[in-house]
Amino acid sequence: MSTGIVTAIVPTVVSGGAFATNRVRKACQANDALQTTMNSVVASGQIERAAECSANIAKETEGGLSNVVLSAKEQIEKVSAAEGKQIGSFAKRFSSFFNGFKEFAKFVGDNVNKFIILTSLFKVAKSDDKLRDGIIEGASVTGMLAVAEPSYKRFVGMSTYERKNGELIVNKHTGLYKKYLPFAEKAEEAINDYCKTKKLLGMSLEHAPKIAKGIGLVASSMLGYYTFGKAAEYACDKILPAKQKA
Repeated sequence: MSTGIVTAIVPTVVSGGAFATNRVRKACQANDALQTTMNSVVASGQIERAAECSANIAKETEGGLSNVVLSAKEQIEKVSAAEGKQIGSFAKRFSSFFNGFKEFAKFVGDNVNKFIILTSLFKVAKSDDKLRDGIIEGASVTGMLAVAEPSYKRFVGMSTYERKNGELIVNKHTGLYKKYLPFAEKAEEAINDYCKTKKLLGMSLEHAPKIAKGIGLVASSMLGYYTFGKAAEYACDKILPAKQKA
């Protein structure tokens, strides 16, 4: 088992699933079709990235997960190869649309932050008070994408990704906490060793520290969006003319 790649990817799978769930919720709660569509597009990219990372984990592990994911992948490829001879024109067109959407979802996953910004721009464009809401939304998204998330990722050493020749390449990083907290590396090893020997409700806790790292990114992202947004809201209340507030 290649533990390095699994350690690098698991936090992304966890955080990606949580981010996608939140985007789906926003899509359901949106007041207009455009916002629903934009949030759904962002969610599709986040889901695709999490799914692609999950498949990469399966390739590097042994046992049930690997067998299930890779077997399903092989079956899908067999069906796809045979479909041209076995299905009608409508099914062919549907299959072509589905494959195109999958490629689009990959593109969104590779550029998800840009689509999040675009979604926020559309949100502000539909607002009754574009100046105030633009300042607040701009500060919120900046705090989330430019401050909170990259700072957290750099501190804990979360992986980054890039696509080369259609393949998702994992770039592993060493967290800053190991540089600035001398005791951190030994503490991390002790926690990992402890979790490998423990179970909760019959399930191994081996990957619990990696899952916690992914959850931490979600919490950091939400905190960045909330705190920067609240600060901008406070500034708007103090600075903007009264006619801009309501």
